[in-house]
Amino acid sequence: MDNPDWKDGYEVTFEVERDESIRAFSFWTRDGLVSKSSVRSPERALLAAIDRPGDETLVLDANYGVVGTVLAREAPNRHVTMAETSARAADCCRTNATLNEATNAEVELVPWAPDAEYDCLAFAPKPYVPTDVNKERLARGLSQTTPGGRCYVAATEELSAYRSVLST
Repeated sequence: MDNPDWKDGYEVTFEVERDESIRAFSFWTRDGLVSKSSVRSPERALLAAIDRPGDETLVLDANYGVVGTVLAREAPNRHVTMAETSARAADCCRTNATLNEATNAEVELVPWAPDAEYDCLAFAPKPYVPTDVNKERLARGLSQTTPGGRCYVAATEELSAYRSVLST
C-alpha cells in the first residue's frame, strides 16, 4: 500500500477469518502507538469474541483502528465509532478506515466516551494506561451503552481488575 502522507509509518497486514471467509486488511501505524508492527492480542481476541456486534458500536481506545475498521467493513449498515485519546492514534484510525473502505466508521478524539448511545461496546485497554484510568474509561463507555447491550473487554493483564466495573 503506497501512502505518501505516511512516510514515517509502518504497514501491518492482518487477515481476519469471520463467517467462514478470510479477508485481508492493511493498516498504517506510527511510532508512539501500541504494537506498531503487529495487531495486539487483545484486539485479535475482541474480533474473535464479537459474534453479534450492534448496529451502533463503540470501540474505546481504538489504537490505530483494527477492531473498528474490521467491524465496520463486515457490515456496511452498522455504524462504528472509534474513540481515541491520542490525536496521532485518531489520525491513524481515520486513515485506516479510509484505506480499508470502512465508510460507516467515524473517529472521535475524546478523553472518555462520545456522548451517544451504543448497543455494543468493545474495549482493549492499552497496557501502559493505569488500571484506574482504564476502569473509568470502561465505566463511562458502559454508561453510554443501551440496556441489554453487549460489552466485550480483552486485555493482556488480569481481567479481574475490571470485574467490579462490569458487575454494576
